[in-house]
Amino acid sequence: MKPTKKQQQVLAEVAKLLNTDEMSVLRLMDNGVFPKPEDRLISIRQISLWIGIADRTIYKWIKEDMFPKPLVMSNDITTTSAKRWYFKEVKDWLDGRPRGTGESLQKRMKNT
Repeated sequence: MKPTKKQQQVLAEVAKLLNTDEMSVLRLMDNGVFPKPEDRLISIRQISLWIGIADRTIYKWIKEDMFPKPLVMSNDITTTSAKRWYFKEVKDWLDGRPRGTGESLQKRMKNT
């Protein structure tokens, strides 16, 4: 079955994050060894590289409730390497960000 346009976009983004091609992602999914792209867990480093924002800025946004909260994979909540995010949650957050610059963006942010 051919993926929908939306699925193709998600596949392309996951492949880019994993530094591989879309067919490799599909093969892994078909063999049951890879979660669907929307269920994939990603690290702060992958997010940072993907959206071009420093880790510390993302953590600041989390504290300010401006970014999805991570899943804590360890009992030690201070270990950053043990935190992961669902790819879909980050993608949805990114898709929901306002577009524009200057005055028009400030007006839209006030109205939300």
